[in-house]
Amino acid sequence: MTRPRSADVLVVGNGLTGCLVAAELARAGRRVVVVAAAPPEPPPLGLVPSGPTLAYAEAVLRWGPDGARELWSLQRDAQAELRRLTGLWRGDLAWRAAGGFLLARTRAEGAALADSEDMLRAEGFAGEFLDGYMLEARFDLRAFAAGYWAEEEAELDARALADAAAAAAHDAGVTFAGAMRPGQFEVSPEGVRTETGEGSARAAVAVVASAAAVEVLPGFERLAAAERHGIKAPLRPEASVPSPARALDGRFAWTLRRGSLELEFFGSTDAEALRAEHLPVLTGPYETVEASPLRLSGDGLPLVGPVPGVPLVAALPAGPDLGWMPLLARWAVSSLLTGRDATPARLRAARTASAML
Repeated sequence: MTRPRSADVLVVGNGLTGCLVAAELARAGRRVVVVAAAPPEPPPLGLVPSGPTLAYAEAVLRWGPDGARELWSLQRDAQAELRRLTGLWRGDLAWRAAGGFLLARTRAEGAALADSEDMLRAEGFAGEFLDGYMLEARFDLRAFAAGYWAEEEAELDARALADAAAAAAHDAGVTFAGAMRPGQFEVSPEGVRTETGEGSARAAVAVVASAAAVEVLPGFERLAAAERHGIKAPLRPEASVPSPARALDGRFAWTLRRGSLELEFFGSTDAEALRAEHLPVLTGPYETVEASPLRLSGDGLPLVGPVPGVPLVAALPAGPDLGWMPLLARWAVSSLLTGRDATPARLRAARTASAML
């Protein structure tokens, strides 16, 4: 038999961000129920970036020197928190801090990476610019205009990290109530209610901590839509591929794990076209991952904090990497416990309220 569950806070999303939010609220004395997203969201690749998927020079043009410095500094803070968590939680999370790559596909993107190198160094972020010839001499890649190696980037086992976060939330007294039924989410001034396979769950407020869940939640329908696909592909023997790596245009990213490339891509890009254009060392057959719908902010930055007019708090990353997640959780929890939005202004959910509501 199923039974209704009542809580102070309903957390939508049982990944790293959702579990961090839930555990911290439970430790503060709140009754918390976590429901999984519908459709289910695959775990991220395990990228721990040193900055957004954007050339630093472009960030300076868009937000000014202070804004760019703030974003990269925040990502450094998030990485430090992830490093702390990997030391706190038991288990092999496979943390590997050997730097990571941003890869440019056009000359204009390559020029932006070249301009970024000195700017980043001046702000204390070490790295190295590589033109297309240098990339192809060092790695088995094809047709990239340039790349930038960021010394502070890292990677880890994202699935193991999510499992450790769920265990910590369970130990803190959080209730897990199964997967949300598609279309079964109600929001009113009095609170939120959803149906799961284990019955109904209701609360005064919900934290939306899954980009996949945005597909079925009211108020977020107008955010930019994207399809996320994933594959796992074996490499040719003795192949040399940089890992982790991200395309500067945000179209794909990959990590190298146990001799295979775990790759995800977005929109109309497909695995075979990517292999033909850039990664001839991939061999088949590919192990595919089911597509996952995403709706994200148009400026490539997270959405965090209270959503005006409804009892919802956003804790949505800018993409499927781990770079923002500990900070998203911290800001979401702070807004619920204090009634004040501690999120930096350019990341607040309220900045896109007109597009969401």
